[in-house]
Amino acid sequence: MLNSIPELQNSKLQIERLAAQRFIYSSAKRAQSFQLILTIPLTIALSLLSLLFPLIAPWQAIYGLVVVLLENVLEAYQRNLRQQAAKIQELFDCEVLTLPWNELEIGIKPDVELVIESFHNFVQKGGKLDKLSNWYPSIVGKVPLHLARLICQRTSLRWDYQLRRWFGKRALILSLTVVAILFAISLWNQLSLESFILSALIPALPVFSWGLREFQKQNEVAVELERLKSHVEDFWEASITSRISIRQIETKSRALQDEIYDLRRDNPLIFDSVYNYFRLRYEFIATKGAEEYVKEALVFLDASFH
Repeated sequence: MLNSIPELQNSKLQIERLAAQRFIYSSAKRAQSFQLILTIPLTIALSLLSLLFPLIAPWQAIYGLVVVLLENVLEAYQRNLRQQAAKIQELFDCEVLTLPWNELEIGIKPDVELVIESFHNFVQKGGKLDKLSNWYPSIVGKVPLHLARLICQRTSLRWDYQLRRWFGKRALILSLTVVAILFAISLWNQLSLESFILSALIPALPVFSWGLREFQKQNEVAVELERLKSHVEDFWEASITSRISIRQIETKSRALQDEIYDLRRDNPLIFDSVYNYFRLRYEFIATKGAEEYVKEALVFLDASFH
């Protein structure tokens, strides 16, 4: 192997870091799930109850407003967890991809105790460590480090933006479907304007707000991920045609990693169930894509040698 990425990423220390960041991200996603339950199933249930018991309609309206306010608290909690997980992931990437830690951009490294505690929580909750091996395609071990690093960064970006586009569309469709159901129920029962506002319009606000917000955020992130992927591909072309030096490639990779960290820290979350559903399919595609880049690099290196 021309670099140690395949070995380093599967070392005990790095697997523990991946498990720690996975547990912290999952904690944030549980908060997100709680937020979603408050927003959609309970809203529908209260709307149906208000049709049977009109006296609870004002309380239902108050509930809808409380959910909107509570979302801000839950968002802050999730944001803090995302930052912790992103730092641990960055520590993994810096050591596996042999990149310097950028304290000016990222801040101090995460505490060792945080990693240890989160790792043990991951194991105690039944997390599977074997699913964390080969985080990056092991085939990158066949090319020099500066090229392998670019392939790994591109693989990470490519997988992420596809998943986010899918999830953003489904979130919007789900919220619009729920809103349509609430309105249809109101029309079917021929509610007065006051009852319509209390039983359908106000309860629909948090549902629609969640769906629209998820759609906008996920697509904004997807656009940014595509932009970064395009930059990686430009760096790649310059690298294999020797238009820039290895030192310049390493500098660009560090700058690219800063932007990847920013996105991880600020990214809206995607449920583990969605991630696991697509995991095998997208990992297969990502590995095949990495193989093509490795082949291209080997052709270039062979031509340069001769």
